[in-house]
Order: sequence, then C-alpha cells, then structure tokens
Amino acid sequence: MKAFFYFVCMVFILWISFFPQPVHDHYNLHLKVLSALLFLILLIHKRSIKFLFSKGEIFLWLFLGWQIFSVLFAYDKQIAWQRCVNFTIPFIALYFVFKEGLDYGKAKFILFALFFSGIAVSGIGILEFIFNKNLIYEHFIENIFYARYIKESRIMSTLASPVIAGTYLMACIPVSYYVIGELNEKNKRLLAVLGMLIIIAGLILTFTRASWTSALIVTILYILRKNTKLFPVLIISCVLIFVSIVMIVKARPVLANSVRYRNVINYLIEGHRLNRYGITFKMIKAHPIAGVGLNNYRIVFDDYYGRKDEQYEFKIPDNMYLMIIGESGIVGLGLFVMFVFLIMKKAVRDLKSENGRLRKLRLVFILMLLGLLIHMLSYELFYWATPYFLFLFSIAGLSWMERYEKFPKCA
Repeated sequence: MKAFFYFVCMVFILWISFFPQPVHDHYNLHLKVLSALLFLILLIHKRSIKFLFSKGEIFLWLFLGWQIFSVLFAYDKQIAWQRCVNFTIPFIALYFVFKEGLDYGKAKFILFALFFSGIAVSGIGILEFIFNKNLIYEHFIENIFYARYIKESRIMSTLASPVIAGTYLMACIPVSYYVIGELNEKNKRLLAVLGMLIIIAGLILTFTRASWTSALIVTILYILRKNTKLFPVLIISCVLIFVSIVMIVKARPVLANSVRYRNVINYLIEGHRLNRYGITFKMIKAHPIAGVGLNNYRIVFDDYYGRKDEQYEFKIPDNMYLMIIGESGIVGLGLFVMFVFLIMKKAVRDLKSENGRLRKLRLVFILMLLGLLIHMLSYELFYWATPYFLFLFSIAGLSWMERYEKFPKCA
C-alpha cells in the first residue's frame, strides 16, 4: 500500500505540472472515475468510514452538502449538477486520500517532486520566452489562447495560461524554501538555490501580478517566521527583480501594459473587475441564500449586467470569492470561509510545536494555502484543475498534521 501511495503521489505531481487544462477537460470523466476508485481503495484500506465524519470535517461536509443542495435552485440545473459532480468528487477523494495517506516521508517526497517539477515547468517557460513559441500548443495540444499569449510574450509553459503557470510557480516558492532548508550539504543547497532562481525567473515571465504579490507576501511571512535577518536579502532581491523586469519590458515592449503604474490603476478602476462587484451584489440580492447555481454565473450574467454586448470570456467576476457567493449564496461562502478558517487557525496555533520538522512542513503548507487564497481574489481558481488540486493538497496536508498529537518517530 505504501508503494502504491508513492506511485499515486508521483502521478499527481506529473498530472498537475505537465498536463494543461485542455487535457484535464478531455479526460474529465476518467479523472472522476479514478478519483472515485482511489477513494474506494482508501475505504477498503481503512475498513471504516468513521474518519470521514470527525469533528474537524463538519464544515467540510456542510460546504459540500450546500453545493449539492444549491443545485435545486440553479437557473440551469443540468449545468449546475455537472459542475457539482466535477467539483465534489475530486474534493472528497483527494482531500481524504492525502489526509489519511500522508506521513512525513510521503509529504517530503511530494514537496521535493513538486520542487523539481517546478524547475522543469519554469525551464520550459523560459525557453518559450526566448524562442517566442511553444511546441506543445503548436503540435500536440490545442490552446485557443495560444496566439494571444505568444503575442503578449507571457509564458504559458505546460499549463496553457500565464495565470495558471504563475499560480503553480508561486506555490513552488515556499516549497523551494523548504527544500533548501532540508538539505545539509553545501553543494546540494547551492543547486537547490539555483533551482529556486529558475522558478523565480519563470514566475517573473508569466507577468501575472497576483502571482508576484502572493509570492512576495508568503516570502515576507516566511522570513518573519524563520529569520528576520534575511530582510536585507529580500530587499536586494526585490531590487534585482525590479531591474530585471524593466530590462525585460524594454526588450519586449508589449509587456509594458502589465507593469506600468497608470495602466494598472486604470485597469483596476475602469476594467471589468470592479464592475463585477456590483453585478454579484445584484445576484446576491435576488438569490441571497443559495445563489444562482454552480457554473451559472455566465448564464445569468446579461440579466444583471443590463447589456448583452460583453464577451463570453469576461462574463465572470475574476474573483473566486465573488463566484462562490454569486453561485452558492451567502451560506455557501460562509461555510467555505469557516472550513478554511478553522484549519488555518489550528495550523497557525500549532506552529509552536516543539518538533522542528513538523513545524517546517506545517509552515510550507500554510504558505502554499495562503498564496492560493490570495490568488482567489484574482480569478476563478476552483475552475482550473492545477490550482484546484494544489488547494486540495495543501489543505489536506494541514488537516493530516492536525490528526497527530505526536509526530511519528521517523520524522
């Protein structure tokens, strides 16, 4: 069973790292079947279902139950039910498989695998930037936004979108800190630092502002927790990164729109994001309890927008929290917030654990989850497979550590 779990972990990392959203969509049914099979294997292995209903899972089941219940009030119930199934099955399966199957060795294995995969994803993205092409989408996988992003010089790497690539590489930043801290030999540490620099380079080239912001915040929190003497290093690094961005923009002027202060402010004030708060408020006002239904935001968008000239791809709030409250109502968002808040509260409290290795693991999971939660302010994270699975892994990792009063001796 142990070898099988390691195999599952390796497949999981490869799947979220090197297979873009179009592949996930194409094999959606297969993914649900495999998730259900993994969950069934877990039940057989545990020979009980008591672990599913522990005290810490109350808000998890309330939140997922509400997603199912809200389908009854959806505008388009068929679409809402399909989305509910796509969301719920992987959530239950992966959350409990990781929560019940992880131990120190397996968690460390996944984090190291994610680190090396992050280097590979970033390396592919850097080559994409240099040659201004990506063979994956030119010859193997259809990406309807490929021409746009190539023209914008924002890397997609293996994940079909700069935003998703940026989210993934942002999650690899705290993992990099963990890997470097776990290595004792100087040469290995230097190689790990080089790998981290490659990941940072790829993150920069996505030109995804939310990813940059999330990475900076988790880095500051990491330094505050580990060693405040590293702040001068952070300041110098930020200056070097700023100079690098300026040089890149000069080489590729098309990227200026992503970083110019005036353009950013105009986008935030006059762009569609600010407008979506008003539209979502109208949805909540009309459907406060259960929302308009899962994956129904676009369907009812015109009714609350007042016009029918908005492009389909922009009929979204570009904010996962707005999406949840618009589609699942105040109750849905409230249950989600309580579920995440209680897990984070316990994790932060237990950072004072005397076990150093447990503390390191807990910190990296907290920072990964926090980075993803910040990212949820910028797009519909749960509607994209890779960041959604990263969310499930990070929150399951924190829940796993909460189960243990004492860390195993192997730690």
